[in-house]
Amino acid sequence: GERTFDADFLWRIGDLAPSEERVIVVHGVIGQEENLTPTFRAQVGVYDAEHASLKVFAETSESITVSAPFLFVNAELQDDNDGVVALGEGLEVILFWRNNMNTSISNVFLETELRSEALDLTTLFSLDGTFDGATHTLRFSPGRVPELALVHPGQEGSVKFSIKVQKSLEVKTSQDKNFSIAFISRIGAPEVPQGFQGVDIEGRNELALKVATRLEFSQKGYYFDNRFQNQGVLPPKLGEETEYTVVWSLVNVSNDLENVSVRATLPSYVKWKDNVKSLG
Repeated sequence: GERTFDADFLWRIGDLAPSEERVIVVHGVIGQEENLTPTFRAQVGVYDAEHASLKVFAETSESITVSAPFLFVNAELQDDNDGVVALGEGLEVILFWRNNMNTSISNVFLETELRSEALDLTTLFSLDGTFDGATHTLRFSPGRVPELALVHPGQEGSVKFSIKVQKSLEVKTSQDKNFSIAFISRIGAPEVPQGFQGVDIEGRNELALKVATRLEFSQKGYYFDNRFQNQGVLPPKLGEETEYTVVWSLVNVSNDLENVSVRATLPSYVKWKDNVKSLG
């Protein structure tokens, strides 16, 4: 039968000869949710672009089970911001951890690498962590977090730290744009419990953030301006026309922007002269 179809997940194969095979490989990252059983479904058929539907000739599906790591860690921002932060913004990062093993484990450690030149490392603050400036890594150990000395099955907890985004970003070349921030977290132990030798019990997590650009806009008016030859008396007089040039300036600090528009309205006593000149 025919089914509605999302063209974003459409691969146009073209003609297929008898017994001919094609292979499509899809790469992706499964989310942080535990004990997922995602189902991957593929269909092949003829696509009708006009009606956005697929006449299915064959289909197949496969489910996999995603189990929780033995030691779990997850980094989150205290304030939900859809993964976008502003210049100068203060970030409160919380590291949640849990022991998913059926046995206790000693001397657990947590660490987070602060990976971005957009972060102001001088503003880093943590009551429980120690910072390694050479590797830009914040570490939490039993010496300052006593709960990590012996973590029992199912036990969980959290630690946190704060840091600010730089107020401005240095842009030296055209490649210096679309800045991002990554907190790469890891949980583990120097010795694995009995029965887990050779097993990777560590948990890993990455919190990725985008840094929003700052769009600066200014507006100035001129009578004397080499772009247009303005006419009229100066200073202006009631009942007589005087022309002015209004200059708009847009500065995009760091990121690529699309579909940017600037609009203005004129009061009833101002007449639009339909003269425009762009210097961009």
